Amino acid sequence: MIPKKLERKFALKKDFRLFDFITENPEYFQNQIFDLSEDFVVIYDKFPKANYHFLILPRKQKVDSVWNLTKEHLPLLEKMDKKSGEIIEKILENSKNSKNSKINSENDLKINSENDLKINSENDLKINSKIDSENDLKIDSKINSENDLENNSKNDLKIDSKNDLKINSEIDLKIDSEIDLKINSKIDSENDLKIDSKNNLEINSKIDSENDSENDLKIDSKINSKNDLKIDLKIDSENNSKNDLKNDSENDLKNNLKNDLENDLKINSKNLKNSKNELKINSEIDLKNDSENDLKNDLENDLKNNSKNNLENDSENNSKNDLENDLKNDSENDLKINSKIDLKNSKNSKNELFNLNKNSFKIGFHSIPSVPLLHLHILSKDLQGRGLRKIRHWNSFTTPFLISIPNVIEIIQKNEKFVADGNQFENYLKTPLQCPGCKSFFNKIPEIKSHILNCDKFKLL
Repeated sequence: MIPKKLERKFALKKDFRLFDFITENPEYFQNQIFDLSEDFVVIYDKFPKANYHFLILPRKQKVDSVWNLTKEHLPLLEKMDKKSGEIIEKILENSKNSKNSKINSENDLKINSENDLKINSENDLKINSKIDSENDLKIDSKINSENDLENNSKNDLKIDSKNDLKINSEIDLKIDSEIDLKINSKIDSENDLKIDSKNNLEINSKIDSENDSENDLKIDSKINSKNDLKIDLKIDSENNSKNDLKNDSENDLKNNLKNDLENDLKINSKNLKNSKNELKINSEIDLKNDSENDLKNDLENDLKNNSKNNLENDSENNSKNDLENDLKNDSENDLKINSKIDLKNSKNSKNELFNLNKNSFKIGFHSIPSVPLLHLHILSKDLQGRGLRKIRHWNSFTTPFLISIPNVIEIIQKNEKFVADGNQFENYLKTPLQCPGCKSFFNKIPEIKSHILNCDKFKLL
């Protein structure tokens, strides 16, 4: 008896039946068709439950589902069984060709990578040698310029210090000469004053004596004698005071000169130090500015003149080291690439359960199909397809919900049509998630998918 759930599904899809449209207009679905003949259209499942999942659709005799099959459809079922064998053989051939193409592509990749490595290594050597030579030239020029700067700065400082000493010595000599002139002039003036005073005194004394002698020789003789004595005393005192002044002034001048000279020397020494520091700073700044400009010009000229010779010498010395380093880096990259390829191959091998053969496929009808028009499922036993996301998907291919062609033929031969308990098929979809090999239970689809990849009992089914 046809399940009521199936009748409701098909009733809703009377207006547009997708599989009928595909069988009648295959030219619109070329990308989805795996095989096309007069009797059948083989398409890829839109939501595959395994790595290989195909549907065989009949083109001439159209039946909604297994529940509508009778004795008249036995030849159709036999043709579908034969077609399923042909499709499996085609799948196996395509998989072998794809494996061989992968192997050839990998070998080609390795050969091309080796050739590319050689070419790239040679080009890298040339480029690296040029870069190294340029860098070496720059470094050598910088070192030479710095050394020249230091030597030039030292020489300039020596010359400047000598010139400063000469200038300062000349200045000191001028100052000393001026001081000596002033001192001598003072001494000469004082001596002249002494001589003039003496002469004036003598002349005045003579005149006075003559006048006095004439008028009052007798009367003023005593007075004159007293005055002469006083005058003599004054002259003596003046002479003594002048001599003392001379000595004191000379000593004071000498002491002041010494102090002034010492202070001047200290000030000059400080100024010399400051000038040296300023010279160093200014020389460094000037040298840096000059060196940058000179370096650019010198580098360009040196690079043009020396690049050829340096390239030849450096390339010979550095080629071995560069080759070893490049080969190491390239080998590491190759290992990474090969490891990725191996991982992909290992994943594919796991998904395909190592080797595909005729016994690696499930073939059957869904007892309660989701789409009208009889269609036969052909899928690999790995059950790793992206469309297998729910428990009912799992149960629809791992329980008696999937009916094989021999079972359908046997039922029809006994009852002249397909007869079964529809409610029992619906219950199969509600069973717990279980591995059909080791009978272990799981809660989630990803868990059971990863389990069956390593379950030996599942692989033997």
